[in-house]
Amino acid sequence: MDATTKTAETLNQAIDNASSHVIRSTLKKISRDLPDAFEMISNSLLVSEELVPGPDNSSIKDSAESEDSNDQDKPDKKCSKRLRERYAECPNCEQEFDTTTNTSKSCRFHPGVAQMDEDYFEDCYEERRIPSDSEETMKEYPEAYAWDCCKGEGDAAPCMTDWYREGVPAQKMRAS
Repeated sequence: MDATTKTAETLNQAIDNASSHVIRSTLKKISRDLPDAFEMISNSLLVSEELVPGPDNSSIKDSAESEDSNDQDKPDKKCSKRLRERYAECPNCEQEFDTTTNTSKSCRFHPGVAQMDEDYFEDCYEERRIPSDSEETMKEYPEAYAWDCCKGEGDAAPCMTDWYREGVPAQKMRAS
């Protein structure tokens, strides 16, 4: 193994082990100090807003339509288009997603609330110590929970499919 390969492997390991704060600081410094790196990082993390499909922008310009115009008439994409973050986290399913590949069937989640059936634990504990209602309890005892949106057990597959959302979750049903 040559020195460059060894250094690349060590660097990759250091990147894998570095905290998100260190990675962010390093990327900001590199993008500030090196114009080529700035462009590469921008192209990776930013995208023209018109390229992002979504429930409010489900149709993207047809590629055939853009092919009809002359290339000289096209404005520079980076200068004329509003840029936005390419990656986001969906509050419904809590998944990070690429905004450019979002579809109406990307996000799968339960719009309701998983409710614990305390009677389930009645026979499990002699001293009637019911575990606290928490995500950990739901993972350990999914059969003790029912989703109020679909009546499935706690580990049931998500019952709703929708677009990934940014920032605002779909309206959740409240436990009464």
